[in-house]
Amino acid sequence: MKFFNIETFTKKIIGILLIQVFFAAFNPAKGQVIISLLFGEKLNSPKIEFGLTGGLNRSYFNGMSNSEGLNNFNLGFYFHILLKNQSYLSTGVLVKSNVGATGMPTYSFGNPDFDNLYQDGVLTTNVDYFYVPIMFHQRFNNRWYVEAGLQPSYEIKQRTFLKPIFKGVIFLTRSTPGMTTND
Repeated sequence: MKFFNIETFTKKIIGILLIQVFFAAFNPAKGQVIISLLFGEKLNSPKIEFGLTGGLNRSYFNGMSNSEGLNNFNLGFYFHILLKNQSYLSTGVLVKSNVGATGMPTYSFGNPDFDNLYQDGVLTTNVDYFYVPIMFHQRFNNRWYVEAGLQPSYEIKQRTFLKPIFKGVIFLTRSTPGMTTND
């Protein structure tokens, strides 16, 4: 009797993710074959499809003055469970998915030194989420599809970056004896 080994499973998942990202740029079908070889027919069957998904997303914060979109990557896996003919229940997990915005005005720290330093700066917020999409997936001609449903998420971590913008900064330098400067 075999027992489930989480370490072996984790190593296989990481290996598959790396291989899939490499092959996805060239041919998504090859990545599907590698996943099938590593996991065997236990994950892919006539009624269940397993694969990796990933891509680039651009997110915005609505209602924030001067905010600009932020580019991020997402990566996860999916299961398509056949309901009938070309209709599927599509689920999975986006384990690496970030949203956020940049270009927002900074806020006061309550410390005059910091406030002066960052008053003309740029605020960027990046939020990591864990998404679990639950979608109805309908295919047309085995080439096109439409999905609709829910995508519950869980916030993992939020990071805020402040970038100062220096205007009119005067740099003081020390002169070396024997050297002259030309104005």
